[in-house]
Amino acid sequence: MDTELKRVAWNGIACEVPADFDPLALGRAEIRLGPPGEAILSLKWRPINGRFSPKKHFARVKRAFSGDGEATQEDWTEGFAPSDGRTILPYVWRTTSEAGLGAVLHDSSARAGALFQARTDDREAALAWLDSLRLIPRDQPLSFDLFDITATIPAGFVLESFFFKPGHFGLTFARKRAQLVLERLGPADVILEVTELADLGMIRWPDLTKAVTPQEFEAGDGPGVNWSKAPASLAGRLISRLFRRRAHQCLRIWREMSANRILAVAVRDSGPLNQDMIEAICRDYATVRS
Repeated sequence: MDTELKRVAWNGIACEVPADFDPLALGRAEIRLGPPGEAILSLKWRPINGRFSPKKHFARVKRAFSGDGEATQEDWTEGFAPSDGRTILPYVWRTTSEAGLGAVLHDSSARAGALFQARTDDREAALAWLDSLRLIPRDQPLSFDLFDITATIPAGFVLESFFFKPGHFGLTFARKRAQLVLERLGPADVILEVTELADLGMIRWPDLTKAVTPQEFEAGDGPGVNWSKAPASLAGRLISRLFRRRAHQCLRIWREMSANRILAVAVRDSGPLNQDMIEAICRDYATVRS
């Protein structure tokens, strides 16, 4: 199989898929991938805290197909040996209009299970996708590689909400009393025709920039602006912690000249911010040009 592949990672999973596959549907724990308008690969996953029985899970898969099709246990993987800690139960499925290959996957080291379903009869291709599938343990950083972005989120943060639309996307995470938001806007040259980068920050994120002096910095590939604020008094800091107010805040926005995008990272917490963590998030957050 000589198809050019790319890595896709989303909220706890990562896999290698053909270069023309993009996300067609997204949920917090599911993704459908394929070329424009044609979903070929469907993945669903969830954490497993106790025992996991692939056969019992497959029984639920069979029931889901009982309306207009069927799923049959069949080893289409041709003796494929999964890596240590992984158990795979392969099956074939068909409905009145389509058919394909599937598998129930359990990864004991990641303490997670997944449902893999490919709308194809190409066993070599499906096996390559299945072999590349990785479930990320909850105590490890989360990778996000999809569309034209790449980001690494520190361990412990949980995805709360997200949106993707032309020219703008956002991811919001929470960890205990902290909130982390990543945004991307573009095209940068069009947006910045009518406003400066600092003015954009104050217009779009007024709660993070009000009464704060912006600090300019160089982001490596273009200019950036930073706003940081925290309670000035001991009483203010104690109130922030006691009432769990996210009074410690930081906003960084910067322009990627080569990609013609504007990236933003916002962090809010009830306690002092981890500056090393913020630096790492901003360093790993970028636009990937194809």
